[in-house]
Amino acid sequence: MIPEPPEPPARLEPPVLPVLPVLPVLPVLPVLTGLPAPPVPPVLPVLPVLPGKAAAVAPLGSSR
Repeated sequence: MIPEPPEPPARLEPPVLPVLPVLPVLPVLPVLTGLPAPPVPPVLPVLPVLPGKAAAVAPLGSSR
């Protein structure tokens, strides 16, 4: 009887950190490509996750 060890939640945290630098890249892609701004919708759900950085990115993306 070997109890299966629960999945370590630590694995979920590391991948979240690399996502932070990716957020500023999303709004930059449409700016460089000149496309409308498809990545704007996916950024909305991120706002509550990063109120500080997302708030600064939101005005930049929606303003231009």
